[in-house]
Amino acid sequence: MNPTENNHITEPQRRFLTRAEIATLVGMSLCVASLFLVWKQEPFSQETLRAMPATLVVNVPADVQITGFGLMLRWPLTLCAALCGASLLVTPTRQNKGRMAAIQISAAAVCLLVPLSRFGIKPGVITSLAGGALLLYGALERFGIGSVAGNSQTSANG
Repeated sequence: MNPTENNHITEPQRRFLTRAEIATLVGMSLCVASLFLVWKQEPFSQETLRAMPATLVVNVPADVQITGFGLMLRWPLTLCAALCGASLLVTPTRQNKGRMAAIQISAAAVCLLVPLSRFGIKPGVITSLAGGALLLYGALERFGIGSVAGNSQTSANG
């Protein structure tokens, strides 16, 4: 062996997150975090007021604020956001690319449609809407579907 030869041990290259992966992770976090915020506001009912002790009547809230955990939307939102995040663990190949794209896009669409079905100017709804849009953008960017990936490829080539 020649002493002037460089014996390089090749280390695996570190790969940073792509735009699609970052959008998916941030969208997943926003969808889950939105459940802690207010999704619905209901007026305080008179029946509840009559059932309260007289000492508590002085501190009656004007409205009852309901978070995402108090509504049935918590299950589809949580499960579909987690499914989008878990889909990043599988590397798309030729054999599973179509199936993976369908799974991630449909889960992202659910995360986008749930807040649209309860649209209102509430922090939980707006946060979940942003998270669902990021999940959908991440899925489309990851699998190169539509104009999202097409624009980035044409701008990189010239």
